[in-house]
Amino acid sequence: DKDEDAFSKLTALSSDSSVVSGSVITTDYSSLPESLQFTVDELAKNQINVGQSLSSDELDIESGAYSFTIKTGGRSYGFNLKVKPEDTNLRVQSRLANFINQADIGIDAYVQQNGTRSHLVLESQDTGTENTRNDLLFSIEDTPAHTFGLVEAFQLDTVSQYPSDAIFTINNMEQTS
Repeated sequence: DKDEDAFSKLTALSSDSSVVSGSVITTDYSSLPESLQFTVDELAKNQINVGQSLSSDELDIESGAYSFTIKTGGRSYGFNLKVKPEDTNLRVQSRLANFINQADIGIDAYVQQNGTRSHLVLESQDTGTENTRNDLLFSIEDTPAHTFGLVEAFQLDTVSQYPSDAIFTINNMEQTS
């Protein structure tokens, strides 16, 4: 009814409202479809790198100063870490996670422990492929001065989930975003 609020007569249902929300961005109510069917086939995914599982109580790298670079969002971020002889893999992984999280660069880092073993996980906060470079939202590498650095020792560049776009249909027309 054009004389009343056009949306007071519309009903929207979602099996999971945290996944899909919508708003009308037109005042041309005649251009709106009679009904709208929106189906999500696949949600957009973020990038997840899972490092090598190592003994938590041992140290699989020599003590010394290490540096590495994370590239994300078109920017490079340098990190430096000093490994002490009394450190353990778990302690180094935890410090790496703290440094990355404190830098607030759009990557969440955390350590997962399984019994006496642990590994570092890096997850992009962004999802999808719009801002990817070589199909990745971020990359991590040791600085050239370290032929065997933290990234290689902990295998932090191992991608376990590549970013992907959401796939959905609107009135039987497939879309991606």
